[in-house]
Amino acid sequence: MLSALSCLAALTFPQQETKPVAPEVKPAAAAQKPPSGAVARKGDLRATLERKGRLVPVDAAPVRVEFEAYQGELLVVEVTPHGRPVNRGDVLLRFDTKKIDEQLRRAEFDLEQAKKRLENADEERRLADVGAQDELTKAESRLQWSRRRLQGFLEFEIEFDKESERLSRQSTWSRLEDQQDELTQLEKMYKEDELVDATEEIVLKRSRRDFASSQAWAKLSERRTKYEWDFDKPMARERLEQETAMEGRAMERLRKNLELARTGRELGQQRTRFDFDKQKQALDDLRADRERFTVRAGCNSLLLHGEVDAAPGKGIEVGNRLGAGPVLMTIADPDRLEIRTDVPETHLFRATTGKAAEVELTALPGQKLAGAIRVELLPNAREGDLNLYRTVVPLAAADPRYRPGMGKKVTIVLDQVKDAVLVPLAAIVSRDGQKYVRAGSSDKGPFDERKVALGPDDGKDVVVERGVAAGEFVVVEEAKK
Repeated sequence: MLSALSCLAALTFPQQETKPVAPEVKPAAAAQKPPSGAVARKGDLRATLERKGRLVPVDAAPVRVEFEAYQGELLVVEVTPHGRPVNRGDVLLRFDTKKIDEQLRRAEFDLEQAKKRLENADEERRLADVGAQDELTKAESRLQWSRRRLQGFLEFEIEFDKESERLSRQSTWSRLEDQQDELTQLEKMYKEDELVDATEEIVLKRSRRDFASSQAWAKLSERRTKYEWDFDKPMARERLEQETAMEGRAMERLRKNLELARTGRELGQQRTRFDFDKQKQALDDLRADRERFTVRAGCNSLLLHGEVDAAPGKGIEVGNRLGAGPVLMTIADPDRLEIRTDVPETHLFRATTGKAAEVELTALPGQKLAGAIRVELLPNAREGDLNLYRTVVPLAAADPRYRPGMGKKVTIVLDQVKDAVLVPLAAIVSRDGQKYVRAGSSDKGPFDERKVALGPDDGKDVVVERGVAAGEFVVVEEAKK
């Protein structure tokens, strides 16, 4: 075993050639680029808003053509040129009257037809009222007749019938009594005289039969009389009472129906009169509208085509077709002018009434006017999606060279701060409703994030009221990430 181990130890193996390893050379560290930024500086900030505007008259009256009834376009046949001085009563505009004259003739015809319909309605109502009164009179007569008949039946006929029945009954029983007396007398007489028995029997038999018949008729009459008073008289009374009640109800129905018919006639007449009045008003309105086809100046003034602050255009010419409603012209005092522009709502809370403004007329370059703006409360136009608020710069004095409509450049001073700390607006970072800036003593750093209080800006620089001192470096590049 040991010899074997020694043998193994004596064995040798060839070695591989190893190359020396060169040391790793690390590249030199790249020089770190300083961040972009600027040095906070002391200076003045003046934020402005430039707008276009025009010279417009202060005292100006719009000229509109508005109608009450006329519908149609307006063809210009006469017009006073734009910018022409006019005197009171001068013709400013005259329109062709052909279409309104046609409408007038139609309105006159319609009024005449409405008048005839109204006259017919009045006559029909008068005749219907007379007929209704006749029907009512007849119904009242029938009702009064029924009432008098019932009253006569109750007050007189019943008493008459009672008395008649009493007299008839009395007469019947009187006759019976007479017959009874005659029969009794005959019986006595025949007992005493010497007439033969046959003759006596005949006479007595007839007398007894007549008495029995009269007695039967008297009893029948009693029964008939009782029937009449138990049935016929109450039925007659009930029938008369029903007839009177029915006449009363018929009278009431007739009265209501006549009232409804009268109301219907009144409504129909009112509608007809309303149509007549409407046609008459339409005719009067058209006649008044025709007077408006000639527009005259109400005072001595300067005539402008279009609205007072509108951009100059071609103006109104003979042959133009216009519409009613919009401002067609303006008459103005040329000696009292003001500068009119507008402020977009994005600057409304900075461009407030009283802020300073500089004005430069296009026609007089180099001449600047200073003033204070007056901003109206409500918007009067739009620029894209933004509301525009009319803004006026009054002129302290007029210049004979000024003309209404002259263009101008208006520079409104939004904010003006003296000797403030200014930094680029791009250095400001907004987060969670707070404003921050990264600043350091130099562009080499180190930089720390600071909360800052800002003042106004001019779109490029912003006033830092607290948080950064003049001379410190503020980072801009990181703020843009």
